[in-house]
Amino acid sequence: MLTRSLPAGLPRAILRWLPPLLLVVPAAVPGHDGAYAPAFVVLAFEWLFQADGRPLGALRVLLVTAALGLLALLGIYRRLATRVAKRGG
Repeated sequence: MLTRSLPAGLPRAILRWLPPLLLVVPAAVPGHDGAYAPAFVVLAFEWLFQADGRPLGALRVLLVTAALGLLALLGIYRRLATRVAKRGG
């Protein structure tokens, strides 16, 4: 989804930064010690294709990453807003 039509701000930043972040965050592959894969791939394979799959680990990684990513974006925007307000612009 292109975000050019959205006004600059937090929603646009979330739509630009959160999906790539969630695509690259690694999660451990259950049953293979020391093996990692993108968390969304582990989640899909464990949930959909494994009879006794354990998708909760990958889901937890994705949820924590999304929460931390949102908090980081909120912090950045808050800091930028106070910096602009101090300059009077």
